[in-house]
Amino acid sequence: MHNPRLYKSRVIQFTTMYARLARAFIREDMPNYLIAFVTGQCNMRCSFCCEAAQKMRQKEELSPGQWAYAFKGARALMHLTITGGEPFMRDDLDELVIAIAETSGVPDISINTNGYYTEKILGVVRKILTALSNINLTIAISLDGPPEIHDRLRNKKGASDAARNTIAGLSLLKGDYPNLRIRIQSLVLRENADILENFLDETAGWPVEFHEIIFPRDVNNGSKPIRSLIDSYRKLAEKQLSKDRKTNTTYLKGNIFRVLYKNVLRKLNGDPFNNPCLAGGRLIEVFPDGTVVGCEMSRVKD
Repeated sequence: MHNPRLYKSRVIQFTTMYARLARAFIREDMPNYLIAFVTGQCNMRCSFCCEAAQKMRQKEELSPGQWAYAFKGARALMHLTITGGEPFMRDDLDELVIAIAETSGVPDISINTNGYYTEKILGVVRKILTALSNINLTIAISLDGPPEIHDRLRNKKGASDAARNTIAGLSLLKGDYPNLRIRIQSLVLRENADILENFLDETAGWPVEFHEIIFPRDVNNGSKPIRSLIDSYRKLAEKQLSKDRKTNTTYLKGNIFRVLYKNVLRKLNGDPFNNPCLAGGRLIEVFPDGTVVGCEMSRVKD
């Protein structure tokens, strides 16, 4: 028997998304994809932390009301990524996400996290999805390999166990919140490039919708070691995109991943046609203090 509440939610999500697609590509309204750095605070000191993230630690933070005001009238916004720092270090994260969603009507939201604060994350997710039953919410958890490698890269003992506990806890919530999704994010680095393929095979059996491979910021793509890293990224990205076509990842979100992967590779390979960013004003970033910058692809060093 169909769940009437779930069916109604899916219909609302479908109509909202396609109305926004029309505003984005017929009326040319922007932005369509926004990355909100809601805090510079972080409970880890990762060895690969980029310069921009370190600078954000000193920035003031907008209140939930200020974030909501900034999104007023964003009727072509299709996807919002909440990131940091570590977003769950904010005690008002649920209030912030709900305020933005209610103001903008954005139908698809993801929150990036290192997954360390398991109980807090589960509590915030419950509050958000109870208040916003018609959105898709993805929790994207950083996990860079087996426990010994992940903990070393994150400079935090127990980081891997905590992230895995969070994935397990979120998977149990799906029974009550069918619009909840779980994603793993792994950075490809020299320390883990040779084991990531096996790790991808391991996580293929986990209760997650997608395992994303990310290339680190602040790299010099002219050096030989980095060229080897780019080759690893290309191989792993292609493997994941091939898997994506066989899973229940949405068509739109799957296309977003494919576009981002292709743009990263073009940028890393020095494609002159990808500078400035091809996304134009469709993808923007907002820092904790409200500073607005362009597409993140333009921030990978040449």
